[in-house]
Amino acid sequence: MHILSTPVPTQYSANFSQTPLLAQRVNQQQNVTAERRDTIEIPIENYEALIAIDSHLKNMEKMFSKMEATLKESLQIKEKEYEKLKQNFEDHKKICKKEFQVEEKQDNSSKPGFKEEIIQQLKNPAWEIRQKAIDALRNLLGSSEETKKYITPLLKDKDCTVRETVLSAVGYYFSAEQTQQELIPLLKDPEWKIRQMTMNLLCDRLSRSEIEQKIIPLLEDSAWQVRQTAIDVLRKRLLYPLLKETVGPLSQDPAWQVRQIANQVLREV
Repeated sequence: MHILSTPVPTQYSANFSQTPLLAQRVNQQQNVTAERRDTIEIPIENYEALIAIDSHLKNMEKMFSKMEATLKESLQIKEKEYEKLKQNFEDHKKICKKEFQVEEKQDNSSKPGFKEEIIQQLKNPAWEIRQKAIDALRNLLGSSEETKKYITPLLKDKDCTVRETVLSAVGYYFSAEQTQQELIPLLKDPEWKIRQMTMNLLCDRLSRSEIEQKIIPLLEDSAWQVRQTAIDVLRKRLLYPLLKETVGPLSQDPAWQVRQIANQVLREV
């Protein structure tokens, strides 16, 4: 039985007074209706959605707080790394000036013990110092046997820049024996620049059989610069039969520089 919530008309109040139970129910319904006027009713589905949104926003706030803390920590680490690198750079500058006395218009070649000081610096922990020592010794002694004696061991240096400096300094002046012992192993150096430089140095020093054994495999090198140089070495040696057999697949090489030189060579043969 649905009871209306409208007020009881005055003309009927006397009748309700004669039926107390009905009058009590009407009054209760009127009280409930009055309370509902002061309350905003929200469907249960919308209420649950609001709770979920509120929970999601709180989780997002926590996540952003963690991200902010992480970024601040990362920035602090980067600042420390930058300061460390800056300090290392300044230290190297001081070492260079102190140990080599790099000053304009100053000649230390006649200074007693200068050569010994340079030779000692070939073992310096800093690769920059070892590199400068190689250049200094070459400037002092030229590409002599004495120079090669001191700096050739640095072809096995852990830093590729030092190895490259040694090759530039004395690689061209190696004897046939030194070529076999020192240069040819560098064709397998982990740094592509060293492999490339070594091929250029060996271009006129290897026999055909040595080229087939040492240079042809480099046509499949992982570095396109090495593949390109290997083709060029074969072309300079006028080994066209070998070129025709081996360079053909490189006309489809992923690197356009290799495809270009391969197609040029194939047109020549």
